[in-house]
Amino acid sequence: MCFTTLPPELQEDIIIDLEKPDLYSLCLVSKSLLHLALPLLYRSIELHLDSWQRAQEDVARDMRLYLGREKDPVAVMNKAKAGFEGRERRQNKLIETLEAHQDRKKLIHEVNLDFDVSVEGNTGAGQLGHLLSSCPNLQVVSIDSAYDKATGSFLIRHIPTSVRSLHLGSSKLPATFVLPLLNKLSLLETLSLANSTDGLSPLDHDQPLPHLDHLRSLSLSHPFRGRSFFSAITSSSNSLSSLVIDFIGVQALVRERLSNLTRLSIRGGTRTSHGRSTGYSENLAFDLVEIFKNCQSLQYLEIRATDFYVQREPMKHSEAFKMLHHLPTTLRALALEAVNFSGDYLSDYFQSPQNRLLRLDCSRLLREEDRSDASGTTSYDEGSEDRMEEICEAVNIHLKWIGGRVKGQRSGEISAWMEEAMVDALCKLGQS
Repeated sequence: MCFTTLPPELQEDIIIDLEKPDLYSLCLVSKSLLHLALPLLYRSIELHLDSWQRAQEDVARDMRLYLGREKDPVAVMNKAKAGFEGRERRQNKLIETLEAHQDRKKLIHEVNLDFDVSVEGNTGAGQLGHLLSSCPNLQVVSIDSAYDKATGSFLIRHIPTSVRSLHLGSSKLPATFVLPLLNKLSLLETLSLANSTDGLSPLDHDQPLPHLDHLRSLSLSHPFRGRSFFSAITSSSNSLSSLVIDFIGVQALVRERLSNLTRLSIRGGTRTSHGRSTGYSENLAFDLVEIFKNCQSLQYLEIRATDFYVQREPMKHSEAFKMLHHLPTTLRALALEAVNFSGDYLSDYFQSPQNRLLRLDCSRLLREEDRSDASGTTSYDEGSEDRMEEICEAVNIHLKWIGGRVKGQRSGEISAWMEEAMVDALCKLGQS
C-alpha cells in the first residue's frame, strides 16, 4: 500500500515523531507531503538569545568540572564554537523564512525561549519580540531565562494573549513582572513556576491580582515564602484541578479550599539548600491531614520525599493519628516514594472503609529499626511486604513496588512511577 493513499490521520500518526531535519526533507518530496509535514515542522520552535562570550564561559566551566586532562581543551572549545555558530545560522534562517512567509506563523503553537543573556542592549531581542507577538495561534511558552527587569518587560510586551500554557524556569523574576504577565494571559490553563517563586512574596498591597478563571494546572517546583502569591492564584481560579507543590510550601496550602482539585503532587524535602530546617517540617503530618480534608474530590495523590527528615520522622506522627485515613474516598491512585510508613499502618488503611484505591506505587518497606535510625540503613521488612501484597490482592489494589522488588519476588528492578495514561484511566474510572 502506498503511503499517499493512506487516510490523512494515519499519515500524520506515522510522521508525527520525525525529527526536524526529516520533516524538512519530507516537505521537499511533493506538494501533498508539504501540506502534511509543514504544520508539524513549525508547530514547535526554539529561540535562543546568547553570546559567544557567555557560551565560552559555560564551556570552560564544564571542562573544569567534567573533563579529564586527556581531553584537548582547544578542540573542545572549537567544537563548541562551531555548534554555537551553527545554531545562530539556523535561527537566523528560521526568522528570515517566517518573515518571508507570514502565513507560516499561524502554524506555531509552542515556543521555547532560552535567554542566557539579558535582552537589554541586545540587537537580536527586537527580532525575537516581533516574532513572538506576531504568532496568532501561539499557545505554549516555556522560558529558561536570565531574568531581570528588562527581560520581564520584554515578556509582558511581546507574549500574545492567546497563550494557554506558561512555564517560567531556572531563575527569579520579581512579582512586579510576574503578576502583570499573568493578568495579561487571562486564558491561561497551565502555569509552571520553577525556581522563580522566591521572588514572588511578599506582594505589595496595591499589586493587582491575576484573574485566572481558566487555570486547571499549577506547578510550583521550588520552595516559596509566605502564602500571599499562592493564595492570589488559587483564589482567582475555581477550575484548578491539578497541583504540584514542594513540601516547604505545604503550610501555604492548608487554608485553601480546593474543592475541584483531583490531582495533588507533593515533592521535595523540608530543608533548604544549606541544610537548615525551614520550620514547616514539625507540623508536616498535621498540615497534610488538613489539606486532605479540604480536597474532597482528590483522585490521585503523589508524595515524593527527598530528604531523611520527611522519609522517617514526620511519618511516625502521621501514623499516630492515622493521616492516610483522612484521605477522601474519591482517591483512586496513591504514590508514596521514600515515605516510609510501617507495613502494619498501611495494611490497616487498606482494610479501612475509607480506602477506595485501585492503584498503589510504593517504596519498599524499611525495618522498624531502620525507619528510626538516621544512619541511612536500607534493610527491608520483607515479611510486611508479603502481607501488603496479600492484602492489596484481597481488596483489588494493583500494587507496584518502587525499586528493588518485583511483586511476589525478592529481586529485580521495577520502574518508579505511574504512567500519565494510567492516572487518566484511574481518574475516569473513579468518576464513573
